[in-house]
Amino acid sequence: YYASVTQSIQTTARRLGFNDLVFNTFHDPMMEMKILEIAQSIGAAGIIYTVKPQCLTEVERLNHIMPIVIISDKVDGLDVDTVELNNIKAGKLMAQHLLQLGHKNIAFISTMLNDMESSHVKRMTGLKDTIEKECNDCRFEIFSRNISPFEEMSDVNIEYASGKRIMETILKERAHDFTAIVAVNDTVAYGVLDALLDYGFMIPDDYSVCGFNNVFPSKFRFIALTTVENYMIEKGRIAFHILNNRIMGGNESNRRKRVEYTPKLIIRDTTGRPR
Repeated sequence: YYASVTQSIQTTARRLGFNDLVFNTFHDPMMEMKILEIAQSIGAAGIIYTVKPQCLTEVERLNHIMPIVIISDKVDGLDVDTVELNNIKAGKLMAQHLLQLGHKNIAFISTMLNDMESSHVKRMTGLKDTIEKECNDCRFEIFSRNISPFEEMSDVNIEYASGKRIMETILKERAHDFTAIVAVNDTVAYGVLDALLDYGFMIPDDYSVCGFNNVFPSKFRFIALTTVENYMIEKGRIAFHILNNRIMGGNESNRRKRVEYTPKLIIRDTTGRPR
């Protein structure tokens, strides 16, 4: 996901004559502060966040010096331009799809569920609220794993591995409790799929599996993952155009821009009627 968004930003930036530097915070506030200091010291024209900032006070202060655009969920109370997806609606779309197929026992598997990963929380909220509203006798359970900045920095496969590990635990202890698994993103879903295949289950005959983001491998015929479109390329492109308008002083007013994309359900081969 982040690689696709970043490439879209870079392609747009270079087309418009800008050079770019890419930094990864690994969700570490101290590293984020250091990167913001570097941006100031080199006289950066602007900053685009592809995650929700943690150093909110510093971001708001800096935004008066250089333009900042955030690709994330809306950050309440922060006077910064944003490009976002309605993740609550994304969760609702996935819940309705599974309920229409007849699933009543649904598990949600996620990495961090906290304010730092607000998109995760909103997807879960959209799922949970929709299932509770539309199905009185449904079961919805949440399984999550926190990841430290050190773990994320040390293991490039951490999200895949987390999905696989959580699913393996479910299969060892409660294999018959669920018929559908919703992963917080496609990479976690790949781990879930591999765990199920390792245990000899068929997809979607035994379990339906779905994710979010519609990253490139999810389109592969062998994977064919049901997911929700996140408009990665479009969000990166529009974020840089907003930033460029701020840099060039072309906006007619100081009013902040908020661009929200509507999620789209992509139904593929990993979801079907419950066993």
